[in-house]
Order: sequence, then structure tokens, then C-alpha cells
Amino acid sequence: MSTLVTKQLCNKYAEYATKVLYSELTKTSPPPPPSPLSLSSGQDQDHHPLKCPLFVTWNKNGNLRGCIGTFAPQSLPDGVRKYALIAALDDPRFPPITKDELPHLECHVTLLHSFEDITSSPLDWQVGVHGVHISFSKRGRHYSATFLPQVAPEQGWTKEETMDQLLAKAGYPGSWHAVVNDLQQLNVERYRGEIGHFSSL
Repeated sequence: MSTLVTKQLCNKYAEYATKVLYSELTKTSPPPPPSPLSLSSGQDQDHHPLKCPLFVTWNKNGNLRGCIGTFAPQSLPDGVRKYALIAALDDPRFPPITKDELPHLECHVTLLHSFEDITSSPLDWQVGVHGVHISFSKRGRHYSATFLPQVAPEQGWTKEETMDQLLAKAGYPGSWHAVVNDLQQLNVERYRGEIGHFSSL
């Protein structure tokens, strides 16, 4: 996967996601998706991914306003359109974004790739390079959580602090070092992602 093409892909789809939300909130005609040629610098359509896992993030004045995605590969542009609206209107942590907020929004679209199961140390990943997904069981209950590659450096977290925050996000109490040996069926996965940005129309 070409980094240049993927970065361009994310930027174009961040713009597209913003237009999708604008049309939804203003009740105007939905935007056409980006053309394959505009996404791939004139190359053939096969040079950019047609399906991939993705997350759409909305920020307002630098603060998180919604972020939802999926690890299941999504067809582009359908997946971007779907999760642009879910992240904006159905993130349970926030009230739905309103039309009045549109001028203050920034959209990030992150396309995920290079998934790898970590079979050695759960800390075998790099801050600022990898996203991390954990899943485990404890007393018959299943827990899971993820952070995208950009989250740890944005927050200034170390690897250990990131793992602590993942446990908290999953709803499990305790620090990573205190509980890591007690977790059942622990799976840690690292992945990479390219992120695109677009400010409000």
C-alpha cells in the first residue's frame, strides 16, 4: 500500500465525510464520492484499496466530538459515509452533532492496515507508529478496547500508560502491571493507519 496514495485517500475521504454530514444536517443533496482518479494521482483504480477497516473522528475546537469505526473491512466510499454519520450522530458518549456546530468541526478519517497479533510481549509495539487493540476475559466477561495510532502521542502516554488507559476504556479496573498476569485469553494486536484531515466547509 503506497503511503502517498493512502494519505491522499484519507484526505479526500475526510472531505467527503464532512460533505456527507453537511448534507444530512442541512437536508440537501448527498455529495458524490471522490473519483478513483482524484484519489490515486491519475493512476489506475486498482492502486488504492477498495476495502479496509476505518474510523471516522469528529473534533470541535480541538476537542473530541465523536469517534466510531470498525475493524471489519469496509467498501469505500460506503463505509466512510456510514461511519461519518454514526460517529457524528450515534456516539453514545456525546449528544448528536447539530447543524450549528458544522463551522467548528474537523474531520479525521483513519484507514487501518498491517494488522499483526503480538505473541511475545504485549508491549511489542511503537508509540506513534502502531494502534493497539486488546481483548481478554475475566470471570466469564469479555472486554475489548482500542486506540488508534495517533492517540498515545497526542496524549503524551508511554506504552504502559496506554495499556492502563485501554483497560479503563474497556471498563476493567486496575493498572496494567497489576492485572496483566490475571487476564484470561489475552489477545493484543497492533496495526498501522493513515489519517486524513479536513476542516469544515
